[in-house]
Formats: sequence, C-alpha cells, structure tokens
Amino acid sequence: MTLFEYLSVAVSIVLSLGLVRLITGLRAILESSEKHWLPLTWMVILIGLCLAHWWTSWSFRGADWTYVKFVLVLAGPALLYYTATVLVPDDVKSVPDWSAFFFSKRKELYAGVLLYMVLSIFDGFVVLNAPLFVAPRLVQLAAIVLAMIGIASGKPALHAAITVLFGILFLVTALTLIATPDATAR
Repeated sequence: MTLFEYLSVAVSIVLSLGLVRLITGLRAILESSEKHWLPLTWMVILIGLCLAHWWTSWSFRGADWTYVKFVLVLAGPALLYYTATVLVPDDVKSVPDWSAFFFSKRKELYAGVLLYMVLSIFDGFVVLNAPLFVAPRLVQLAAIVLAMIGIASGKPALHAAITVLFGILFLVTALTLIATPDATAR
C-alpha cells in the first residue's frame, strides 16, 4: 500500500460521512409535507461536490506528503461534512419547514462553501504546485463570490438565483473541467 492509498482512506471516510448525511436529508425532505427546492437543490449540489472531491483527489497521488499537507487535504472533506451537517440536522424530523430552516442556516451553509472553495485553491497550489491561473480557478472564484453574496443577503429571490448559478457552475465544471481525475493538477 502506498502512502497516498493509506491517506486517501481518511479522505474517503470523511466524504462518505457527508454523503450519508446528505442522502438522509434528501429522503427527509422528499417525505416532508413542507418540501422546498432550495435546500433540496443544495443537498444535490453538496453530494456532487463530495463526489467531485473524491474524483479529483486522484491528482494527489504523486504529492510529496507531510503531515501538514495531509491535514490540509483532509480539511476539504471536513468542510464538506460540516456543510452537510449545517444543511441536514441530526434529527431531520424536527424540521417542520425546510424553507425556514434553510434561511436560518444560510450564512453557515455559504460560509462552509466559501471556505471549501478557498481551501480547494490553496491546497491545490500548496500540495500539488498547481498553477493559480487555470480555468477551474475561475469557477472556484465565481463560487466564492456567490457564497459571499449568499452570506450577505437574506433575499429569497437572490438565493434562488445563487442556487441556480451555483448548480450551473457545478454542472459545467463536472462535465468539462474535471472530466478526468487529474484535472486539478493542470
């Protein structure tokens, strides 16, 4: 077993915990009488981010590993897990209104997404020596701007637009920029 394989187990476990949390939330919101598309869409987006993180983590296989680099790389999945726990509470049946719950947690949700995007840029640069000025960075910067707007504004129409734009950004990225697992290393 290589060091990369050994360390990737921890990344996989944390991402799996986030995925389980999000899938639990999907089931709860779909069974709820008070469904709302914003938290549902964010659950799907976060599931996509977890899968994309795992997919692109292959880029780290040739890294010169240190403990600090390992912690830095593990922080991304940890932030995704944190964001999943913000969006999906421990007791999903305690949410009577998913719309009200979403807006009460929006700052924490967007802060988690913001920190994840910043960390994604940083760890690619530090661990992989990936260039800062490549197409995936533009998408990450756009996501950072959207997250900052989401933190600052409580307007439902703006959150609808942010969610749609973020979903489009993710789909374009998934279908083009990260089509191969080594995409973040370029």
